[in-house]
Amino acid sequence: ESVTVPADSYVDNNANDIKSPSSTIVLSGTKGEENWYLSDILVTITATDEGSGILKTKYSLDTAEKNYSEPFVVSNEGKHILSSTSTDKVGNDQIEKNEIQFGIDKTPPQIEIDPVKTHYKKGESINIHLQDNISGVDTSTIKLDDKEVEGNTLVLDQPGKHTLFIEVSDKAGNFTNKQYEFNVVDYNILINDNDEFTNNRKAKLTLVYPDGTEKLRIDDRSFSSNDRLPLWQNVVQNKDLFLKGGDGDKTVYAQFKDKSGKVSDVI
Repeated sequence: ESVTVPADSYVDNNANDIKSPSSTIVLSGTKGEENWYLSDILVTITATDEGSGILKTKYSLDTAEKNYSEPFVVSNEGKHILSSTSTDKVGNDQIEKNEIQFGIDKTPPQIEIDPVKTHYKKGESINIHLQDNISGVDTSTIKLDDKEVEGNTLVLDQPGKHTLFIEVSDKAGNFTNKQYEFNVVDYNILINDNDEFTNNRKAKLTLVYPDGTEKLRIDDRSFSSNDRLPLWQNVVQNKDLFLKGGDGDKTVYAQFKDKSGKVSDVI
């Protein structure tokens, strides 16, 4: 008479087997810094037993245990805890779980500046934002015209052409860099010599602009619609502008154009 024994049942064909089995975990992927990986990971678990042999191996990846049968891939970014344990064919369990901690970060850190312009007024500031939502920002380098600067706020006080270079790395070892080219100009509009209030609809404007500026257009309405743009006119340093509408806060908008045809941002 023959008896069929399920694959996950204990068998007593080696009663003298009192040694516990063991298991090892091998991670295969692109290694980053510390316990971080920069790619998906292939997990291979190998169980060994010197006596009756391995009956089953289980693993846990962040959640409940599962039966291990073949290598598997972990692709979710973030930190993980992986453990494994085995049981041999006479019922000996692995004494201690084999546990490792690792992280996956496949996403480079992000670089943003605010505001983004091709022309900045002298005295304006650029705010630099460095972000990494997985392993976190580690190191950064910020250079203006090849000179390293400190802090994440850059005050632009030198007119002319400039190059801003930013490089940042995260704790996993990813890095990214960006380069911005822009001009700093002495554009400015003074309204009634910077008086806070006026009882006259005719505003006296003093316009400041760099050498080489040829044309300007100016209005107290936003330049958001092309069909409402004022006409270009020759630049002047002083100009009267009649303000539209009733009482309340007023805003004056202006753009400048140089001899080569380059147009400034709206001031």
